[in-house]
Amino acid sequence: MISTTVSAFDFRLKGLGLGREVVARYRWQMGWALMRAVTDGIMANAPVMAIKSMGATDWKLGLTLTLSSLGMFASLWIGWLMARRGKKPFVVMPGIFYAMCVGLMTLADSSLMFLALVGVAMIFELMTRPAVTAIVRECYPAEVRSTLMGRIRAMTSVVFVGSVFGSAWILDDVTRSGGDVLGMIDVLLWIGAGCALVSLLMFWKIDLPSDGRGEREVVKDEVGKVMPWRTIGRDKRLHRYLIGCFLFGFGGMMYVSWVPKLLTVEMGMGYLMTAAFIHVLPGCVQFMAVAPVGAWLDKVNVWKGWSGIRLLWGLDAVFLALAIMLPVGWGAMLALVVVARVLRGSAMGGSWVLWWQTGIHQFAPPGADTSRYMSLQTAMNGVLRLFGTLTGMAMIKYGSMELALLSGAGVMMVSVVHAWYEAGRERGYEEYQNTASYEKSFEEEHEEVCEVVG
Repeated sequence: MISTTVSAFDFRLKGLGLGREVVARYRWQMGWALMRAVTDGIMANAPVMAIKSMGATDWKLGLTLTLSSLGMFASLWIGWLMARRGKKPFVVMPGIFYAMCVGLMTLADSSLMFLALVGVAMIFELMTRPAVTAIVRECYPAEVRSTLMGRIRAMTSVVFVGSVFGSAWILDDVTRSGGDVLGMIDVLLWIGAGCALVSLLMFWKIDLPSDGRGEREVVKDEVGKVMPWRTIGRDKRLHRYLIGCFLFGFGGMMYVSWVPKLLTVEMGMGYLMTAAFIHVLPGCVQFMAVAPVGAWLDKVNVWKGWSGIRLLWGLDAVFLALAIMLPVGWGAMLALVVVARVLRGSAMGGSWVLWWQTGIHQFAPPGADTSRYMSLQTAMNGVLRLFGTLTGMAMIKYGSMELALLSGAGVMMVSVVHAWYEAGRERGYEEYQNTASYEKSFEEEHEEVCEVVG
């Protein structure tokens, strides 16, 4: 495990048998991701900024995730629009608007406007997800795709943790010294906006290959006379995958927005300790785990990968609930929170790899359908973010935080059972063993179609 983790620092990708073009793409994508991680780390402290420096009330904390769901709904249209077009503009243009929103947050004069701009920024960031997933599939061989994404995630987790911890430490120091906290927040946000713009320049440098996947799908459509939306509508396996993802995401959204309140109000933590338990500790664990997890995901069925990831994430909510439910002292509460955050960190990297990068590659045919399928998953994520967060808000208002935590954990555990069941169903199918075997089945189908057309 240690050697696999250390391999994340190998920017030459030794031992993977990749060509120079692939290595160059990987380096530019790594640069893009690292610069974005700086911005993301600063933005991750936005809810705590709103609570500690702007007096944000409880219900406002769910506003960012609720607004961000709009970006996911928009991605449904964008995913189909970009299907046979170049993907880079669909990352760069929303990225520019994202950076603008980060800058505009410095002008917000209330916690409501501040958090609303966070939500709008997330709208534009989420619009890029289908394009990034399609680009990843086009740039890297299936045999090492999750491995490479795991390495990128490992490196970005280090930068992200440094950004979160550094910005939180600065704000804590300014608060203790009686300085201008709001002014320092503005400085940090302008740094974040600048890093976001630099990241887009790096992303534009990625040299996308012309490997014929788009043309291949045209041949398939012309021979089969089947419109893409009909193919997706009849793909029952995809439908089952989306149901499992919905359950997992819905359960997570029921409690995640209120973890800052648990740490700041229930346990009395400041900027630094709150950032440590929300981002730094999970991020450090993620760094250690995500590279070997990514390599493992390249070798297994997607359902098997999801079952373990969802189990660990669900236990995070369980231990957080125990921390505030059990009649124990502050030290025992802290220990339970540590266990919860370690479990979450173990799952975070693998969840990111499967949800946003390579999971859909075991369902979408190679070609234009990649962005179409991913747009469906992203739009579904918008639904669960909206209704999952609203459900959590209702539970907090009319029930308790314990109810939101345990209910979220329960829904996620249902998704674990669902993934276990689906993994068992597909155990005997060679084409479903991993991403490489799935895409190989389309290579064989493509050869047969070409013979018919020829």
